[in-house]
Amino acid sequence: MSSPLVSIVMNCYNSEQFLREAIESVYKQTYSNWEIIFWDNKSSDQSASIAKAYGPKVHYFYGDKKLSLGHARKLAMQEARGEYIAFLDTDDLWLEAHLEEQVAFMEDSKYLASYAGIQEINADGVIIRDLFPRFYSGPMLRNILRQFEINVPTMMLHRSLI
Repeated sequence: MSSPLVSIVMNCYNSEQFLREAIESVYKQTYSNWEIIFWDNKSSDQSASIAKAYGPKVHYFYGDKKLSLGHARKLAMQEARGEYIAFLDTDDLWLEAHLEEQVAFMEDSKYLASYAGIQEINADGVIIRDLFPRFYSGPMLRNILRQFEINVPTMMLHRSLI
């Protein structure tokens, strides 16, 4: 059985400072069946040349006007081809087994969405704090609506939800 494709949505607005590190954290994944849907939200820095340098697994799209993050994400998701859609902000990093573990969880559980905790780090890579979910599984919408705790860079959705 083949591994499902994961479309990773990256929205960018003038993000050259940490962009290479964010993209490199995807290329270092132990899970290899992924694509990056890179939505450039009208950047005026070197973000475009950085993203385009990574080759065919990075699908670059340029917005002709600056949009809200939510609207830009929606447009990027429309370009996604994967069975799963994940999100990575341009100033965030993933641990090497992130996709492997999350795809395995999604495949085994048959859940349509999942998310995890994060470690916040400063610009030097020093851990500032850990943020872990309070809710673990099952019908959680009511709890999530009461206390939003979803860390977007850990979110994975089945494409049927889009």
